[in-house]
Amino acid sequence: FIVCVCFFTARANFYPERYYQQRTMTKLNMGWKFITDDPENPITGDPSQSTFNDAAWKTVNIPHSASYDAPTKTDEDASFKGTCWYRKKFSIPSGALHKGKLFLQFDGAMQVADVWLNGKKLGTHNNSGYTWFSFDITDSGVNLSGDNVLAVRLNNYYDTKIPPGCPGDGTPIGPDYYIFSGLYRNVWLISTDKCFIDLYGQQISVPQGPYGQGAPVRLKTTVRNETTAAKTVMLRYAIADATRGVLLDSMTQTVNAGQSAVFDKTVGPIVNPHLWSLSDPYLYRAFTQVFADGVLVDDYVERFGVRWYTWTAQDKFKLNGESVYIQGNSLHQMFPWIQNAVPSSRFHKDIQLAKDMGVNIVRCAHYPRDPSYYDVCDERGMLLFVEIPTWGNGKTTYPSEFWTRENECVREMITVAYNHPSIIAWGLFNEPSGDFITEITQLNNRAHSLDSTRMTYMASNNTSLQIVKIPDIAGLNYAWVPAFQPTGLRAVNTEYHVGWEYDYAFRGDSRDIESVIGTGTIGFWTEWLACLATPTIAGGTMWCH
Repeated sequence: FIVCVCFFTARANFYPERYYQQRTMTKLNMGWKFITDDPENPITGDPSQSTFNDAAWKTVNIPHSASYDAPTKTDEDASFKGTCWYRKKFSIPSGALHKGKLFLQFDGAMQVADVWLNGKKLGTHNNSGYTWFSFDITDSGVNLSGDNVLAVRLNNYYDTKIPPGCPGDGTPIGPDYYIFSGLYRNVWLISTDKCFIDLYGQQISVPQGPYGQGAPVRLKTTVRNETTAAKTVMLRYAIADATRGVLLDSMTQTVNAGQSAVFDKTVGPIVNPHLWSLSDPYLYRAFTQVFADGVLVDDYVERFGVRWYTWTAQDKFKLNGESVYIQGNSLHQMFPWIQNAVPSSRFHKDIQLAKDMGVNIVRCAHYPRDPSYYDVCDERGMLLFVEIPTWGNGKTTYPSEFWTRENECVREMITVAYNHPSIIAWGLFNEPSGDFITEITQLNNRAHSLDSTRMTYMASNNTSLQIVKIPDIAGLNYAWVPAFQPTGLRAVNTEYHVGWEYDYAFRGDSRDIESVIGTGTIGFWTEWLACLATPTIAGGTMWCH
């Protein structure tokens, strides 16, 4: 009980529901300096250096877009493409208990990010603009007692080698896929002891139900020891249940100097668990403390849900043993004028609006989301399909670098999102135009090696492709009636029409005429009724923003 009091009285530095006593997580979102690198008025000097004078630059806060354009197709086609810079002065929090390890974490930046600290290059992230990345700044000349200067250069040109890819001429890749720009997700400063749980270093899972004998909770925790001596490390676990008390357990092993170790511990079971569901999205808290040679040095707090699901071609999708007909939306992370720079407060409103419409699942088309988006879906009881950044755009070949980066996107996506009960499947591609057997097989294997608890899917509008059958779930865009009856396969209609006509109308396109909208609406209802009558289809997510 004393352990739990210690947890609950700790400072709230991450999300309001997560409490830390040892590690410190600080948002670096306020007071950035910003400029676009205009070729006609080039920047004088080197903005990567700490002595650079940025007084004349704009002052902005994150989330931020490099341009704010009207939500019309014309304006979005012409939205900012090029290089922009962000700079920020920050200091290490004086109240941080541990400063042995320091990290900068970016939840997303569009899309090639070069990062410097105090004039020293930390590195480049170019797997995509939609996945997280971090830098260990402990030995990078960081000033522990004064100001530091963080500089970020972003390049958001379309690139056929960088997911989602493009035709190769630098133009937008379609009316439904704008990568936009900017430092549009949170930036964090994280400080820990030198013996610590790795960033996103804990995976929490429960086995398939039902839970007549209770629900055991498995915690796989990666601990890194970056001291100069081996440490006897004990992890002390507390699973908090607001109505039933606390489950306590621990595990001890030696972690050698400069090495990592995985602590694989099953706690519980939770007796008569409170299940996470669409109507009652109950979340447990897992508190983990790290003791190195008997001294408390780090803690880690995470939320999780106890839920289970099955999906077969015969019985379709079931959540906690109850049939759920999938009815959802394929949504982009975008909003008029602010583009991709959407604050987490807007996520709450959007998800609630979707639930009020009767939507029970969101397909994250076509890229991973901000981690706080998953938090909102956990809290609101909204299921999720989450996929790596892809958009077929008619290409039948891609450079090898594209596929290498897609494999890394799978890792980055799952690492961040593993513990979220709202997520039921990982998406591998959207509308491929080629039979990428080897590549999709690699992505599928990669996803299953990182997460054996969830299924995979791919959204295709070409039923002749053999790759449709590689993932666990056949996702079909506009290609499911009546030509394709996937015998023995799980199937879902990942896109069906309603959105195009309304989308163009919203953006002021010339097709904004009543007859087109009327035809589209009739077509939508026709397709949806046919979907309901197709025995192998578990439901669908309509296409609209």
